[in-house]
Amino acid sequence: MTFAENANLDAEFKRLAGIDTPPVVAAPKPKKKPTPPRTPKPEALLEWERQQREARDEERRRRQREENARIQDDPASVLPPVMTVEDMLADCVWIAAGSQVGRLSAPKTVLSFGEFCDWTACNTTEVSDPDSKAKPRQVPNAVLWKKDAARKTVHARTFHAGAGEICRDPDGEQAINSWRPIERRPAASDIGLFLEQIEYLVEDATERAAFLDWLAHIEQRPGVLPHYGWLHIAKNTGTGRNWLASVLARVWRGYVAPNVDLPALLESQFNGALAGRVLAMVDEVQEGGGENQFRHANRLKSLVNAEERIINPKFGRQFKEHNSCRWLVFSNHDNALPLNDTDRRWRVVRHNAAPRSPETYAKLYAMLDDDEFINAVGVYLRERDIGAFNPGERPPMSEAKRAALDASKSIIQRNAEELIAHWPADVVMNDDIVAVLGDGAEKSVTAAMRRVLDELGALAVGRTIKTRYKPTKCWILRNADKWIDAKSFELAAEIARARPDGWESAMDVLSAPEREERPF
Repeated sequence: MTFAENANLDAEFKRLAGIDTPPVVAAPKPKKKPTPPRTPKPEALLEWERQQREARDEERRRRQREENARIQDDPASVLPPVMTVEDMLADCVWIAAGSQVGRLSAPKTVLSFGEFCDWTACNTTEVSDPDSKAKPRQVPNAVLWKKDAARKTVHARTFHAGAGEICRDPDGEQAINSWRPIERRPAASDIGLFLEQIEYLVEDATERAAFLDWLAHIEQRPGVLPHYGWLHIAKNTGTGRNWLASVLARVWRGYVAPNVDLPALLESQFNGALAGRVLAMVDEVQEGGGENQFRHANRLKSLVNAEERIINPKFGRQFKEHNSCRWLVFSNHDNALPLNDTDRRWRVVRHNAAPRSPETYAKLYAMLDDDEFINAVGVYLRERDIGAFNPGERPPMSEAKRAALDASKSIIQRNAEELIAHWPADVVMNDDIVAVLGDGAEKSVTAAMRRVLDELGALAVGRTIKTRYKPTKCWILRNADKWIDAKSFELAAEIARARPDGWESAMDVLSAPEREERPF
């Protein structure tokens, strides 16, 4: 018997006899090595990753802005047109101002007659004189068209949204109109993503309804200009406002200025970027709070709601158009625009929510290439009930607008408001004004100080007043009806009332301990 058989018999005997065998001890499992704590990324690496994300986002936004601008132009062709004289008589319009030529089929393009001849040089007609022995010659069709008594002729070019192909310009002259209605087909796509994004960007239901009505008014009444535009201020970047701008640039393709450089436009004498537009959008701006904002504010007023506009392109002739251009401004700053307390040209909303998920934005941007989706948005705006919309409404003074107004005020404005509110007397010397509103370098009331005081209702006294301190010019800060006809000694007494204990500096007067409110 082998050793193995012996061992088996012995084990079987012990089992039958009930003799316990020692328990089999399992081999101990190897201990897992403790996971070392994750080393946090250095701050420099985190900052680098953040900069890389921002750079990628900015590059994507830049490409999207360029695409939004590109699609506003008609597709270009490298081949010259083939046009008979009959074709030109049907399509071309002679513009007397400047000897220019426009086309009903492409009304945005206007050429000088010389350029038109060069553009159509391949189109000629053989002309012969039956009374002459000379050989027939090839005459440009453009020349024959120009001499034809049946050609269409107007005096000028213009843009009048909602009007016909031939209309009147702001001067009442007959003109070729660069506006053409946008054709919509029955909606075949769901616009839930569009409405969800609007709900996310404009959280207040009342403001959201007003914004959608404002957009629908562009679609339904393109030639009626509302009295206000929209300023959307977001706390965070990357919220999808660029996507909204891209959708609107496609809904009114050809009639949108998608990437307006507002500071450059306010400084420039050229405004061709606004020609023939029903909507202008500004991607980012921070124009409030500067000392040159008075000039910008006046220029901006004329851009927003002037009834007519002289278009001054960088290249080409000036012309007049009916202003139909609404404004939609995006910013991450409260001091985005130069505003004042009486502003009625801007409706302001603020957005504080964090950005949505990357998957959501991927879905949104995929819809930009869906023509049915863009058409469906246009159909929704065309069919939306805007019976309650008032284009002449004065925008409400919301908390967002109040914050924008406060942020857009310059240092001079803030100090002038404090001076008018807290100076102990109704009349103040010029030297005190300079001390409160200036930075120490000014010796007299500057033009900027004068503008601010005028805007706040203060009145300059046109004569020199002899006070107990010295002869001086002065301003009436409050109660103008009482002081406008006052005698010089009465004005001097009122000036002295600010310093009952003798001479003090203007700052000491405003920060006196007995004053409950000491702004300085």
